[in-house]
Amino acid sequence: MNRRATLLLALGLVVVTGAAAAVVVVAVGTGRAPVTPARYLARASAACRVYARKLDQIPPPNPGSTEDVAASVGRALPILEQQAAAVRKIRPPHALEDRVRAFFERTDRSLGALRSVLEAARRNDAKAMGPRLGSWFEASDAAQTASKRVGYQC
Repeated sequence: MNRRATLLLALGLVVVTGAAAAVVVVAVGTGRAPVTPARYLARASAACRVYARKLDQIPPPNPGSTEDVAASVGRALPILEQQAAAVRKIRPPHALEDRVRAFFERTDRSLGALRSVLEAARRNDAKAMGPRLGSWFEASDAAQTASKRVGYQC
């Protein structure tokens, strides 16, 4: 066999072996059973509780004080973002996908509204901060409602 024929044969074997391996992975799966809604909710709620304990350490701000809001929200926002990221890493079962997606849409809006509050507070802009707090309260309520629809225990 010449060099070209040997290379083509080797390449063909690599392609066939790779295809066979892909078929085995698809047919057999990862070896893990699909996550049930109860197991997903237990994992997500456990992750959530870790961050809830951290949030409990932060005193609520005086909403009339931009300095107080900036200090409190400045500490809470990174924890809330980490919490959302941790729960987002847990893949929901098919039965909960739509509710989880709706929850994260609302959570993302809530976090965005809270970032806006923080920006106004850091600028010492009480006039802008007030309405932004109101927007955040509404967004946060929507996220909490969506959280209950999923079944999170946080």
